[in-house]
Amino acid sequence: MEKKQTIIALAFVVFIISCAVTLIIVLGITARDYNYIMIEINPRVEFLCDKNYKVVSSKALNEDAAIVLSDLDYTGLDIATATTDFMDQCARCGFIDVDDKNNAVNITVIDGLTQALDVHIVEHVYNYLRQKEILCAVCENYEDRDMYDEKITNGVGDINKYKLVKRLHENHPGVDILRLTKLSEIELINMVHNIHTTLPDKHDESLQNIKKQMIQDNIEKYEKHMANITNSTQQKFAQTFDQYQNTIGETYRQDFEKEYSIWQMNTIN
Repeated sequence: MEKKQTIIALAFVVFIISCAVTLIIVLGITARDYNYIMIEINPRVEFLCDKNYKVVSSKALNEDAAIVLSDLDYTGLDIATATTDFMDQCARCGFIDVDDKNNAVNITVIDGLTQALDVHIVEHVYNYLRQKEILCAVCENYEDRDMYDEKITNGVGDINKYKLVKRLHENHPGVDILRLTKLSEIELINMVHNIHTTLPDKHDESLQNIKKQMIQDNIEKYEKHMANITNSTQQKFAQTFDQYQNTIGETYRQDFEKEYSIWQMNTIN
């Protein structure tokens, strides 16, 4: 009898734990109105999408991104489609060199507990790069030692949350960064939404003209690269791409900021 009661008690405990885990997972998906995504190539852009992965808004975070986004509106598109199109626009403009071996994209995603959105985006990014035969290091959840120490000093455990804190501090330098660290991810993302609503990107004609010229200057290289892609070359490239991620990609993942700075200097020179 005692054994039977013990089994029933254990079964009840397992049931309660299962319910709790299910609740946590569901809340991780649905508790927030928006998910946050940042894409850094050199053009640096942030997106907000809803729980169905549809883009709600986007904002350029530097001048290069403002050029790329100057004639684009991703509202309503699947976030993975928007992300890969943004990357293709960068390739057309020359921010991603389709013939070079030193490209990198840094992806930051804040989407609750499940990380399903992160997987959704990264999978599409890998597929895009393989199909277009572009050697590009893909970095996720990147942090170097300095960033690790900085986030710990400021009392933040998650690097993606801390990146969002720093991004908001750029917009609100007068606000104590420690005050931002005390906010929840949902509160921080709502701040981003407020910025997107009150300070939307403008489709500036001068930036559109710059973009047109950049595409024109790079069109021969881009189209020649795409024209040389066949089923046979894609099969060979897939292996090269995987090796690249394990070598150059790993170098970027270890210290993205350092490798990116080297790339910038080489590009300018």
